[in-house]
Amino acid sequence: MFVERLLKPFTQVTGLALDEACYTIATSLCFFFGFIFRTTFHIKFFSSTTRHYVSMAAGLFLLLFCFGSEMLHIVFMSFYGYILINSVSHNQIHKYMFAASMLHNSVVHINRMLSLDHDVIDISAPLMFATMKSIYLGFAFYDAHTAKQDTKIKKNETPNTDENLNIEKKITPTTLEYFSYLFFFGSILIGPASDFHSFKKFIDGKEFKQHKFTSKGKKVENPACEPSPVIPAFTKYIVGHAFLVSYLLLAPYYKPERLGESSRLNVSLVSNLIFNEMVLYLVKAKYYCVFIMGEACNNAAGFGFNGYDENGKEQWDKLINVKPLHLEAAQNVKGINDSWNMQTNKWLRDCIYKRVSFVPLLSTMLMSAVWHGFFAGYYVFFVLYGTVIYVERKLRHKIRPYFLNSIPLKFAYDVTGWFLNRITVTYICIAFSMLDMPATIRFWRATYGIGFIILIIGIILTLVLPDVHNDMKSNRMSSGDVKKKKET
Repeated sequence: MFVERLLKPFTQVTGLALDEACYTIATSLCFFFGFIFRTTFHIKFFSSTTRHYVSMAAGLFLLLFCFGSEMLHIVFMSFYGYILINSVSHNQIHKYMFAASMLHNSVVHINRMLSLDHDVIDISAPLMFATMKSIYLGFAFYDAHTAKQDTKIKKNETPNTDENLNIEKKITPTTLEYFSYLFFFGSILIGPASDFHSFKKFIDGKEFKQHKFTSKGKKVENPACEPSPVIPAFTKYIVGHAFLVSYLLLAPYYKPERLGESSRLNVSLVSNLIFNEMVLYLVKAKYYCVFIMGEACNNAAGFGFNGYDENGKEQWDKLINVKPLHLEAAQNVKGINDSWNMQTNKWLRDCIYKRVSFVPLLSTMLMSAVWHGFFAGYYVFFVLYGTVIYVERKLRHKIRPYFLNSIPLKFAYDVTGWFLNRITVTYICIAFSMLDMPATIRFWRATYGIGFIILIIGIILTLVLPDVHNDMKSNRMSSGDVKKKKET
């Protein structure tokens, strides 16, 4: 393919793999086109229709540049999704869109597993984002239909209820909006995949008008100047590439496959855990770069504005996907979930966790594994990760109250939580990063299964420790109320 020949010198100079080099160049093109789109094709100069066409054309160009004929997978998904939306009843469309897009996504993942040529630019990642968007659209149609049905039932009783007003928010896309949303250049390669309603407000130029900010104690509806994303976008662009540079500098020394070497049986436990930390940092560094660059590309186009803080400062974090500092300092799994792959977590929460009745947490973890592919490491990781989340929730409820009445005890609790969380989550993440179960098991053997020992102890504690007494809860509430009164 032409792009592979074009990028060969770049890969030799940087040490990046072919797909990494392609994404690096393509995202930079996307980033700088974002500024052109925001200024040249601003809603003041062109209609929403033109902006939809330009956005879609740019996305198709990026797909063609990176994947050539492989882009037909996403084109095919968009067309059969469109057929489903126009032929299936809206009270069932979410099921059909979910099943069809996940099936297509799964077929591509299986083909990726069976392919012997790994030195190619793989379409599976963009297809995963297209799958997210297709499922979002299915639920958008379903929710709009449900809202209308609810309103028909209640209109004679409460004509001005929130349900009636909410129909306007649950609008469904036109044909142009549908394809423009799926092929939006800002998220077509590396995400993040926003919901349709946020995207429509961005294209229609309504993203800024819905926000207010306080100026000298007064609410300001329409600021004189439209917020500029130049500084936040370039800051994220630089930070993303800083993580890429750290990856390039350290990757030759901390390769994931080295974790599975038999020689690690002769290395001390501490050395193995430190090596594992470095390997996992480099895995995260790649994702930090991708997530932050994805947000930068959207911000450059003017997408991602999230209003103003209490001081009137502009916030461009609506599409934020990762918080590296929060993640590295997370004291528990909730801190990790709140700081990592945040837009995907939002999609899983809105489209799966809140909508399934049978063991929501486990169902969400398994669906996330299927969405990622069919390597055994994905399933081992997500099942173990779901177990860690469950155990930690239980332990937090049973143990944490005993440490809240003393600053030194609370500090000790936080530090211990961070340390145990770090070891356990990093330990099970090996299965995800290596995707080679025999090699993963060899490393676990070399480290005496320490992560599993911590997890098993946690499970035992959840079974034997009593629940917090009501009087302790009331005391905590009383002390909190007293503190609030003092502050007031």
